[in-house]
Amino acid sequence: VIELLPKAIDLYRVAVTLFDRHVTNSPLIVNSLGGVDPKKSTLEVISSEIFDTRSTEFIVRARDNLGTYLTGVASQFEVSINGPSSLLPSNVIDHSNGTYTFYWAPSAPGNYSIDVKANDQSIQNSPSTVVCLEGAHPSCSKLEYFEEVHCTAGIIAYNKSNVRKVTGGDNVQIQVIGPDGPINVEVVDKGDGTYCVKYVASKGTFRIIAMVDGQHVNGSPFERTFTSVSYTHLRAHETGRNLV
Repeated sequence: VIELLPKAIDLYRVAVTLFDRHVTNSPLIVNSLGGVDPKKSTLEVISSEIFDTRSTEFIVRARDNLGTYLTGVASQFEVSINGPSSLLPSNVIDHSNGTYTFYWAPSAPGNYSIDVKANDQSIQNSPSTVVCLEGAHPSCSKLEYFEEVHCTAGIIAYNKSNVRKVTGGDNVQIQVIGPDGPINVEVVDKGDGTYCVKYVASKGTFRIIAMVDGQHVNGSPFERTFTSVSYTHLRAHETGRNLV
């Protein structure tokens, strides 16, 4: 029995001779896999901009020294996420094809550095930096409604600390359903933490659905029934900020 103890991930030529002549199958080329090769494995960041109100993920592709994809090696990666606070992935999924998805949730806005190592070496594209923006939190944000013939409905966005936002760019959805079904409306991002839609009222019941990241904000859904329509301006709720 011949044992080979490789000191590095590489190809090794093993020669066995007897009376200065190679035995059968000698020399033999042996591939020392040794697990993940950091020079062949890669980090892929899904988005360079994320929000502090949403979980996010990044992808690691694990390969050996020959570039072969490896499965079942998630434990060979050392992951560190550093920013306003130090974090660890909350979950990892092995897709059984050499691809691993790591999930994590930023704690606060700021820049985060993601570093993935194997065998004490950073893999390719690591470390990578992502920018975490302040996101609107659905349970803190509010539906606001202004009523007249030309009605305005909107969202006042608050962050998860219940502080009113002054920037836009959130994942906002506002739907208006009238007596005859859904009304085609365009959500306008005013860039200051407010989002609004406009529609023309008619006799009947209108239902307004306002959501952030797929979750209802405070006051949503909201229903208003018009028994008649006039041009008198009826302000239903005072917000302290102009949505119109």
